[in-house]
Amino acid sequence: MQRILPAFVVLALCALAAPGSCTERPTVTSAAADASAIFVGKISKITRGKLAIGVLSSEPEGGRWGKELREVDVVTFEVSESLKPKRVATLEIVIDTNAFVGYGGTSFHKEQTYLVYAFKRRHAGSIPKALPDFLRSVYKGYPRALAKEIDLFNKNISPYGSSICSRTTSVNGTEVELELLRLLLSKK
Repeated sequence: MQRILPAFVVLALCALAAPGSCTERPTVTSAAADASAIFVGKISKITRGKLAIGVLSSEPEGGRWGKELREVDVVTFEVSESLKPKRVATLEIVIDTNAFVGYGGTSFHKEQTYLVYAFKRRHAGSIPKALPDFLRSVYKGYPRALAKEIDLFNKNISPYGSSICSRTTSVNGTEVELELLRLLLSKK
């Protein structure tokens, strides 16, 4: 049983955090409430970058936290309509495109326009709100020194990102969704 538990915890964490792990696409209402930024924008630039994340190994004597560097795309959007927050002209978001596209997500192309739901990255080691209680103790063991190291590494990359679990998509065919967003967000 002791050898199975660390592997189970790692699998459970991956299921919560890994791209492609979403069971269903969020509703417009819930996605609008959860997003830090929602906008329509045209991609003006895509550059490669690195993002540090915390990972938990599955060792027989118990998992250990470590740092992993992920290749990401830093996508710069020229914003044509900013729904949340208001008055944003440009915004960079970080995309793990290999995971994003590999699991059926949106493929990003320069000069194309997208409806983007972006989220601010949490500080390393912070406990996600949606994390089930049985996994909270795992995050409580996240080393503070590692969290500081990861946050320091990531300080020069945009704090915004998007994932396969979001509603981010090409703007084509999103007229009804945009009208609903305008209505929902005008009340705030």
